[in-house]
Amino acid sequence: MRRQGTVMRAFGGFYYVLVESGFLTCKPRGKLRLEKDEILVGDRVEVSAVDDDTGIIEQVFDRKTVLSRPKIANVDLTVVVIAAKNPDPSTLLVDRYLALVAHHGLEAVLCINKADLVDESAIQSLFDIYRSAGYDVFVTAAIYGHGIDELRQRLSETTSVLAGPSGVGKSVIFKALCPEAEAKIGEVSRRTGRGRHTTRHAQLVRVEGGGLVADSPGFSYLRLDGISSSDLRLLYQEFRLYMQQCKFKSCLHRAEPECAVKEAVESGRIHRERYENYLKLLSEIELDQG
Repeated sequence: MRRQGTVMRAFGGFYYVLVESGFLTCKPRGKLRLEKDEILVGDRVEVSAVDDDTGIIEQVFDRKTVLSRPKIANVDLTVVVIAAKNPDPSTLLVDRYLALVAHHGLEAVLCINKADLVDESAIQSLFDIYRSAGYDVFVTAAIYGHGIDELRQRLSETTSVLAGPSGVGKSVIFKALCPEAEAKIGEVSRRTGRGRHTTRHAQLVRVEGGGLVADSPGFSYLRLDGISSSDLRLLYQEFRLYMQQCKFKSCLHRAEPECAVKEAVESGRIHRERYENYLKLLSEIELDQG
């Protein structure tokens, strides 16, 4: 009998596919190995069961999205995680992440972690910048479990990855979202006789209450390669409300006259810090492109 499922983990030529009844340890059919360059974590597949625990991958369905770092398919959502303190937040770094996420065609939300280390006014400042830009913003103190229920609810029914710089608490958030993850991964490892740390790919685990999240640091490559100066303006979602009103269709919202985006900045409808970060990223792209 054939079933559909999701590749949750891959190593050593084996693929661990989550189907309705649980995990199947699978290998691809020989013809599929020749036709398909690589089967990725996150792929939706059709499998035929050999027995209760093993199966054969018969088909890989078309992918909605593909990330290269981490190498994972069909991600819907990226959670960009920053810390309120230790390390101090950088809105320029956040905007770099958000531009890359949008460039990959993914939705993004922002998570401000370690909220217990600062007063409410510091959180509110960051909150206001990104809520006014149209992003969902979640405030957590993951070490205490604060704010995790709200984030978990947002991730239900999606496949997501956590992205952000080192030290912001991504692993703590991951464990809070998926408290049974270690036990489940260990169970698969024991059944196959392979250690969990031999994987060279991202892993997906089930979020408690629904959804899948990658056991991975998320985007690890932050250069804006492949993004042109004309692309960047489209990746700032709040700009799109005004850019059609600019005098020039090719307006980069920098020195051009009658620019509706600059007018929105001056009137406070676009946050000035976001706009200034845009100009810095624009200059970086132009410098790299010579």
